[in-house]
Amino acid sequence: MKKNFWVITLIVITLLAIVLRLRILDTYPLDRDELARVVPEFTFTSFVPPGFLFLTKASAFLFNNSDFGFRLPVFLFGVLGIPLIYLMGKVFFGKLTGILSALVLSLLLTHIGYSNQAKEYVPLMSFATLSSIFVFKIINFPTKRICLLYSLISLLGIFFSSYFYFLVIFYQLVIISAVFIPRHWRIITKFPLNLAIGAVFIFLGFSAFYLINRANAYFGIKIITPEVSFIGKYWQELGYFVTQDVEFTKIMNLLFLVGMVFLPWIPKFRRGVFYIVSFIALDFLLVSTVRFKHSAFPIYYIRYHAFLLPLYVVMVSGTIEGVVHLLSQNGEKLLATAVISLFIFFNLQKAYPLLRWYYRLPSLVSTNFRDAGKYLTAHLQKGDTLVRLKNFSMEQKYNHVNHYIDQQVLKSINYSIFPERTAKNNWYVTLGPGDEDELGFTDYLTIERIRPSLRFSAPTISRLKYYGPFIKTRKLADKNKWEIRVSSGESLVGAAIDGDFETSWEGQDFKTMSIDLGAIYTLNSVRLYFSELYPQKFSLWLSEDGTTKKEMFNFRSLDVDPPNSQIFFPPTKARFIMMELKGSGIKEIKVWEVYKEEINDLNMSDVFDNGLPGIQIKDKESPNGYAQFIPYDKNDDYTFF
Repeated sequence: MKKNFWVITLIVITLLAIVLRLRILDTYPLDRDELARVVPEFTFTSFVPPGFLFLTKASAFLFNNSDFGFRLPVFLFGVLGIPLIYLMGKVFFGKLTGILSALVLSLLLTHIGYSNQAKEYVPLMSFATLSSIFVFKIINFPTKRICLLYSLISLLGIFFSSYFYFLVIFYQLVIISAVFIPRHWRIITKFPLNLAIGAVFIFLGFSAFYLINRANAYFGIKIITPEVSFIGKYWQELGYFVTQDVEFTKIMNLLFLVGMVFLPWIPKFRRGVFYIVSFIALDFLLVSTVRFKHSAFPIYYIRYHAFLLPLYVVMVSGTIEGVVHLLSQNGEKLLATAVISLFIFFNLQKAYPLLRWYYRLPSLVSTNFRDAGKYLTAHLQKGDTLVRLKNFSMEQKYNHVNHYIDQQVLKSINYSIFPERTAKNNWYVTLGPGDEDELGFTDYLTIERIRPSLRFSAPTISRLKYYGPFIKTRKLADKNKWEIRVSSGESLVGAAIDGDFETSWEGQDFKTMSIDLGAIYTLNSVRLYFSELYPQKFSLWLSEDGTTKKEMFNFRSLDVDPPNSQIFFPPTKARFIMMELKGSGIKEIKVWEVYKEEINDLNMSDVFDNGLPGIQIKDKESPNGYAQFIPYDKNDDYTFF
């Protein structure tokens, strides 16, 4: 029974991991990166290893292009990661470390979330875990068979996980090379004090950020440098990436650092600590070097270093076994058992509220977008414009799991995603309810229908974004529908100007847009926010009847960017706001926010400093494809479309 205890426990933990990952596998729509597996022309596929693409598309084919099929390979890699991290913990430190590591990994929101997305992060973790086991064996018991297996795993890791797996191989080869230099090997094996001293220096280096911040806060010492700040930032981001919780990150980081200091004194733990600390130190040195020389290089982002997560978890769990080992040596097994129990209880207590929020989300979200990949694959035609569901991600704020979803258009002449094709259809979506980022509440995307609706001629928009929404429903003089009409060309209608008022266009013809407020109001300003795409010329007009108009602003310079501020003018009665503009499509324009002094006192800083749009827009089914504006009133309660 004692012999089978560890196996039975591992099976139970693996089943728990399957349950936590399987139920929500096909609940959410495919996001931006996952759509790379739906739309072959999506250029992001050039950054995805061919083996991973093959597994994803083969699985999607077997399951009739369903969301479940697209995500199944990553789900299986996620489940496989549980026994793999058990083996890693067992080989590095002991069976207790293996079980604790498997338990922690099965409950981590980061691993659960990425196991439900058709992305390369989870396969990257699994291959890094497996290869680390073989590297550890090479260091201790090198044989030709183990070396050949390690080479095979490395090849498969590059082919089936991520191109960032090259970093894993590089770090491992550096460690192997260092170990097999006889002089270095004697220092590591025969003089643990040297390693302990080195760990102390690393500990002080990682702690410098907090110590200097404290000195700065209490004594006003201004000695923080970018390099020191980056040490703390790297360490914090690594812990937060693992735990998705600020307080939990502090505890995990503390356990990690404590383990670095005292585990080298335990002979059987020495080499495991050496491998983990060396691996993370090499990654830190590479990332910091690249960051200061090439700050825009994607290697800086911690999500591309998902291979660190298993090492981090094993080290933390190894610290617990180290404490138990020391206590057991003194005959205090009861206290050792209490330490294990407290760790498990703390882990479950911290994980439960996160899992509760994450696990109950499917009951709150509409399932109308199930199998969106299957639907899109069946209905997409060459030249269609596809509204993509961008980047479903998790962040832990104020003990709530936030989900950020926005929409963008894949069809893009500028981005060459569908090069040299004429857009025919726009996919129609409705979004709601709102994301209260300041309060840490959640927001969801509800797709009421996905079908061709608005048609427009080429050249068309370059990009369409939706950020939000903060929706208000107070009627504006019994009118809450503002109609947009385009008098020349249908591109702007096709763009379906969104909640962030970001619309891009191409071409040399004037586009005249008229916004019907539904009644006559006194206006004193209009906000036009430009970013990256500027019109060569534009003018702003107001009109009471739609025929007789008065010019309020005129911009005709080709050499100077238009103003990014509010356009103020004397209070003027108007029902129609008209914009005439001409652009080359080389930058980007965001339009239109109207401030109504009769309605409320919302000012520009209230809107833009907090990222809140003053007007929200919703596409409405209509032969003319007009949009609906909903005014924002800060005195209203939040309601939804």
